[in-house]
Amino acid sequence: MYEVSDRGRVRSIDRTQTYHRIDQYSGDYITVIRHLRGRILRPAAADSGHLSVVLGRSGGTKQIHALVLSAFVGPCPKGSEGCHRDDVPSNNNLDNLRWGTRSENLLDAVRNGKKPIGEDHSGAKLKNSDIPVIRSLFNVMSFSAIGRKYGVKESTIRQIKNNRSWKHIPKEDRHAH
Repeated sequence: MYEVSDRGRVRSIDRTQTYHRIDQYSGDYITVIRHLRGRILRPAAADSGHLSVVLGRSGGTKQIHALVLSAFVGPCPKGSEGCHRDDVPSNNNLDNLRWGTRSENLLDAVRNGKKPIGEDHSGAKLKNSDIPVIRSLFNVMSFSAIGRKYGVKESTIRQIKNNRSWKHIPKEDRHAH
C-alpha cells in the first residue's frame, strides 16, 4: 500500500477501494468502487527531529529512516537501530543511513560534535588538561587521594585509570624522547 524512496519520501500507491452502502434514493444495497491516486505523505517531526508518517488506520506511525533502511537494506538486525551518519535526524537519504548498535550511534554523535564529552560536557568537574596530570599520579598517590585533590569521586579516578572515561585524551607515550 506504500512505497518509500531512497531519499526518504513515502507515498501511498494508486489503489481501488470497494465498499457497500445503501443508496439514499432507492434504498438498495449497492457496491461502490473508488479509484484513489497515490500521494506523497506529509511527515511529522518528533521533538527529537526524527520524521515519521502515519501508514493508514491500521499501519500506525513509522519512522521514515527505519522504512528506508528496511526497504533498501533489509530488516533491522537484533540489537540494532537506525543510525544517521551525519546525526541530522531529518536527513533520511539512504547514503546517510545504516543499521548499527546503540553504542555505534552514540560514537557517531560524539564524532559529529552532537554529544559533548570531556570538559565540554555540562557536568564535567575536570578539565582536559587535568587528565595527563591525574594519570601521572597513579603510581604516586591513592585513587581516593587523587579524587580529593580534584574534587571527584574515587570511582572517577578508577574510570580514568581503566580507560573507561576521558579516553578521548591521548595517553602520553612514556617511551618517546
